[in-house]
Amino acid sequence: MVRNLGNIVRAFKVSQLCLAAFCTMLLVAATQAAPLNPGGVQNPASGEADGTGAFQAVPKVSPFISSPTATFHGTLVSNVVDEGANNPLGGLTFTYNFNNDANSSDFITDMTIFDFSGIQCDASYQTPAIGVAPTKIDRSGDGSTIGWRFGAAPVSPGSQTALLVVQTNVHAFTLGTASILDNNIAVVDIYAPVTPEPGLGALALAGIVGLRRRK
Repeated sequence: MVRNLGNIVRAFKVSQLCLAAFCTMLLVAATQAAPLNPGGVQNPASGEADGTGAFQAVPKVSPFISSPTATFHGTLVSNVVDEGANNPLGGLTFTYNFNNDANSSDFITDMTIFDFSGIQCDASYQTPAIGVAPTKIDRSGDGSTIGWRFGAAPVSPGSQTALLVVQTNVHAFTLGTASILDNNIAVVDIYAPVTPEPGLGALALAGIVGLRRRK
């Protein structure tokens, strides 16, 4: 009887350890989504309960209107946040959200942002979502452009998007551009990361090799 009780206690302790390990795995999965590599697609789009941090700039508020036909108009707000340890890539976090004015005559289906070339990215939308959440997120093959697609649930007149988030491994920011689309397009300025100079790593490596040869 005592031996059986000991086996039951040991089994219970093992099950507790397994449950704790499983909960830890869930926590890691919730705070560190898979990176969005060049050519990558999230379908469905990933939602994350992102951490908070210190704002690195005054929010950039960019009114827009579509062309060549003014079928929609609204405002896009972009921001830069230092999340610290809450950013698994260790750099700055960029956030975006926009609204479609109530007196627009058309909905909005897509937003793309540029330039994210040569950097690591984790793209998502903030949960719980306040506004229209994207159905898909993708990145161009060269890595420069990230797109949020609203698919069958577009951003209709009078509504706004959820907070769209890109965590990066870079520590400086500059101006980039966003394109907001349906059958027409609006192009606006946003905050974007400072991308690495093309070939800079190769030049540095060549310099190191040359120095070693001279030595």
